[in-house]
Amino acid sequence: MKLLSITRERSSDPVMLTFRPPREAMLCVRKTIFIDDMPFLYGSTYLSTDVDGEIVDEFAERLSVKRCAVTAFS
Repeated sequence: MKLLSITRERSSDPVMLTFRPPREAMLCVRKTIFIDDMPFLYGSTYLSTDVDGEIVDEFAERLSVKRCAVTAFS
């Protein structure tokens, strides 16, 4: 997995608009997941700007699904 960027922006993805995201800027963590050194999946995760930096780091280093599962079941 390779971290591409952590930016502060509003979601403009039409699919995300279905979920009624906040109008203010959020943190966006973008990364590419590789299999056998080939790009397999591009992902972006939007987080509230008031989350702790440690949580942002975890989203940057791990799959979002893993982080959400750990949070939900801890």
